[in-house]
Amino acid sequence: AERDPTVLRGTREACMLLFEAAAKGGDLAYLEELPELCRPLLGYEAKGAWQHVLPVVTVIFSGFDDMRRSRIGVADLVAWTAARFARSRGMLEQLVQARDKARGGELNVFGEELAECLGAATSALGPDKVLEVAEL
Repeated sequence: AERDPTVLRGTREACMLLFEAAAKGGDLAYLEELPELCRPLLGYEAKGAWQHVLPVVTVIFSGFDDMRRSRIGVADLVAWTAARFARSRGMLEQLVQARDKARGGELNVFGEELAECLGAATSALGPDKVLEVAEL
């Protein structure tokens, strides 16, 4: 696994730019594939890179939110959001599990990024969908 912080930071920033461009360009098919592709990066084995991975995942949810706000009519909003939730549910479950299982100082390392990511998911999918997978 890559450990060079310069490489990790550069990769994170490049992914974020690419995903933001996809959202702004309205490339829903591309954005919809990303949650499943990112799931291995949220596994325990990759925990050391979460401070770099989570901002990228945040951009995916922000992209969904931007598309929902700018391109989806009120009549289609519920169905559109439900479809995005269905595609993102597994990744969202992993994020909630990461929050719930974080130990001691781990949240000092990636807690801010995780909170921003869950906030972006809530904004994109709505609190009702997030609460389907997140116990309070």
